[in-house]
Amino acid sequence: MTAPRRVAGMTLLELLLAMILLGIGATIVYAAMRTSLGVAARGDLVSQQQDWMRTTATLLHRQLVAAEPLPLVQPGPGDAPVVFVGEPDHMRFASATPAYLGAGSIRVHELRVVMQPTGQELHLWMRPRPGARGVAPVGPERLAAMLGPVRFRYRGMDPETGRAGPWLERWTSPEQLPVQVAVEVATVDGRQWPPLLVAPVRGGHGVQGGR
Repeated sequence: MTAPRRVAGMTLLELLLAMILLGIGATIVYAAMRTSLGVAARGDLVSQQQDWMRTTATLLHRQLVAAEPLPLVQPGPGDAPVVFVGEPDHMRFASATPAYLGAGSIRVHELRVVMQPTGQELHLWMRPRPGARGVAPVGPERLAAMLGPVRFRYRGMDPETGRAGPWLERWTSPEQLPVQVAVEVATVDGRQWPPLLVAPVRGGHGVQGGR
């Protein structure tokens, strides 16, 4: 008597084994794709942050160098004019309007650190000076995003030594420009921007006549 022939096809065990192997293969492919996409996304983010760093540093350097000791607000009777406001997270000063907005006018620039869900951002406003006519406000313009710690510091002239004094977290002489401004920025993942140190051309000068 001959042995029974095996029926062609897959057994349940073989089918389960094939499904397991297929699942493992799909998991490996999915993990590889996620890794590849993650690397690409991080590369795009680094590239974007480098663009922000270059454009922000260039703009702030140009505007701070050109800062003018002009009143930011209309002073009250007997009040000293305010030409520069400097805090750890924001600053205000008067400077010529960037060329891309149409040179010729001087606006009050306000640079401020703004907290967002994705990290801190640097925003810039440019508003008309007191009494200015035909000058429209601009902003806020987002200069950079996804930032970690951001700090502004200020330095004045030591009247006793005639040299630059210590760095200050807050500018304590609003009636004149600082002789040096520092902008220190890090990204959300801890990478530091190159320190931006700017010496306004008219640093240390008090208020000028209106323009």
